[in-house]
Amino acid sequence: MEPVVVVDQTLCTGCTACIDVCIPKVLYIDDFSGLCRVRHQEKCDKIGECLKVCKPGAIKINR
Repeated sequence: MEPVVVVDQTLCTGCTACIDVCIPKVLYIDDFSGLCRVRHQEKCDKIGECLKVCKPGAIKINR
């Protein structure tokens, strides 16, 4: 099964903008890398606020 949310680690800057708008808390900043990671794929509401605020375009939502 294809993941709902995918974060391209090569594009992510760790700015936390996506974390701030993710109401279901699917996204988090990894303490080790400082980059956005995905947890709780099943909680994604697919609204896409994270896509709107991710300036480098690192986040993809498979609908």
